[in-house]
Amino acid sequence: MTGLAGGLLAAAAVLAPLDWVAKARRWRARPATKAVVLVTLGAVALTLEPVVAGQRGWVLAALALGLAGDLALLRSGGLARGASLFAAGHVCYLVGFAVRDAPLSGVPGLGVLLVATVAVAWRVLPAARAGSGTGLAGGVAAYLVVLLALVVGAVLGGGPVAALGAVAFALSDLALLHDRFVGSLRRLGLVATALYHLAQGLLVVSLALG
Repeated sequence: MTGLAGGLLAAAAVLAPLDWVAKARRWRARPATKAVVLVTLGAVALTLEPVVAGQRGWVLAALALGLAGDLALLRSGGLARGASLFAAGHVCYLVGFAVRDAPLSGVPGLGVLLVATVAVAWRVLPAARAGSGTGLAGGVAAYLVVLLALVVGAVLGGGPVAALGAVAFALSDLALLHDRFVGSLRRLGLVATALYHLAQGLLVVSLALG
């Protein structure tokens, strides 16, 4: 990793907690605090030296879609649009993993995550159907499939750091789904946001690691 990329990564690590505070205190500046973290991670992706050059574009596309999804989720009624944007971003990451084709890693973690996903879906899907209808419940189920595909792709071809990032991404989204449809647990939303930033950071850093 270049010195510039390392400095930008450190900046993202400093900026992320600012977004956590903005979320907890419901600042009006939240769109800006969310955006600046992803933009900084995008700068990291642009300035590091990737193991496979062809993967960088897919990671940048995934970050851009993630930023658009972040902003959509801040709007009233933006859940479906936000989830669609994130699903598209996951597909970009998956293509990047296919380009990378790193050694297999993280299989035990995949099994644990599968159990966690089934457990959350068991509660989330009926709640989503009861509260918002069959259409949204079907959309949530489809998103869970894409989310699991992200983890499988990272395990099969992304390398260990990418696999860890994908698992963090999945845990973040599972927490948010539980928070949205079943009920909020103490500080669950903040934990999910922290996991999300960790996930995106790890997926970017994985570009430069073997």
